[in-house]
Amino acid sequence: MAEVPRVRAVPDPRSGCLTVLYVVLGLFALMAVTFGVGTCMFLRSETGQKVVKTAREGFSVLREATSAPGTKELREAGCDVAMVMAFSRMIDVLKEIAPEAAQRTSTDQLPGNGTLIMCQLQPGAIDAPDCATVARTYGSAVQDAAPRFGVIVQEAGAQKARCRGTYGRDGQFIAPLEPDRPGASPKIPDGDTPVEAP
Repeated sequence: MAEVPRVRAVPDPRSGCLTVLYVVLGLFALMAVTFGVGTCMFLRSETGQKVVKTAREGFSVLREATSAPGTKELREAGCDVAMVMAFSRMIDVLKEIAPEAAQRTSTDQLPGNGTLIMCQLQPGAIDAPDCATVARTYGSAVQDAAPRFGVIVQEAGAQKARCRGTYGRDGQFIAPLEPDRPGASPKIPDGDTPVEAP
């Protein structure tokens, strides 16, 4: 009988690709485990607990601000996002992040009882409310609102507000929102003139 020649095994070109793929997947798995362990260790540390608590409080302040009395009426008046924020709550959150900055914030500098009304608009909004309209809307919607409060009307993504200032419940402009900051004068709507604060 004649001997049959042996056929040499041809290496599979895919095996090199599979090896590289397995190595890459292994590295990603190792990085994911390392990241997970590091995150877990950070969250258990004192700093991590402080970060988590501050984030939780920040979300709580935001949720309260968007559902506060008067926000529904402000949205009906043309604000895409309406928020009524209490400075005291924001200062409490700020104390967790930067205690020295919170100490520098004086409640004497805050308008009224420390309430800020934010009205965010779509970029380029034409028939949007101005600060006086926002103040009147909030003042009529919330019967126990302070006699004066801060108002900011700003387009989403814009760096400068359309208007800002301290306003009365009747929509009357009282003073700049940040009187000590250079260039802080708000855009005063036509017909509104500053009056002395009560």
